[in-house]
Amino acid sequence: FLLVNTGSSCCHGHILMMRSIAWRQMGLASPVAGVKLHKLRRNICISRTLRAEQEKFLPGRVHDVINPRLIPMDGTPGWVSDAAQLLEPSERRKLNALCEQMRPHNVEATVVVLDALSSDVTSPSGFCAALMNFWGVGHPRLHTGMLLLLLLSQKSLSLRLGFGLRRTLSTEKLEEIQRGRMMPLFAQQKPGQALCEGMQAILEELQAAPSPSRSVEPYEPNRHGFGGGQTPIDEFAPGKK
Repeated sequence: FLLVNTGSSCCHGHILMMRSIAWRQMGLASPVAGVKLHKLRRNICISRTLRAEQEKFLPGRVHDVINPRLIPMDGTPGWVSDAAQLLEPSERRKLNALCEQMRPHNVEATVVVLDALSSDVTSPSGFCAALMNFWGVGHPRLHTGMLLLLLLSQKSLSLRLGFGLRRTLSTEKLEEIQRGRMMPLFAQQKPGQALCEGMQAILEELQAAPSPSRSVEPYEPNRHGFGGGQTPIDEFAPGKK
């Protein structure tokens, strides 16, 4: 985010005031004072805009998350939602490329990167599942979707799989990928590289495993730009732990 500095030294302010008095004595408006006022108003406007944008990047509902299929980050529709630009452009491009490489395996994957969720959200994993079902990530018949949610300041990483993909990627294998290939990079404060490494490892698992279908089955995207796949949410039902 931009750092806005509206302060000035006492000496500079005194000189500016003297110049303004001289211009007024000649019956003219001071151009320096006008520029100063314009800059002050502009900086205040920027500060308010940034505060509003920061609040927007702390979603409390799935409707608040920027959909990369409908609102492109880098010029074209992609699979990475990074509205606050917490990743490097090169990292977003690599993640998008990895998601594209999963599509021949009938897997539709998307990555969401946020600083945090609203304090109203008590379960990042539940939010991840709800977002995946809201967008409909995954093949509409095979339900082989995947959503990876990273919350940087909350140090939370959630991965949700569609019904059909759970048979290919076991919980044990995903935990192994997280511990062995992602956590060392997170520990080095390299979240973008950690995500890329994790997605690369998942792609390798998909390439080594039998495809859920013998051929790529085309489908029409839904109104959110995804296939329409779903993920189980039984674990988040009232009374479940």
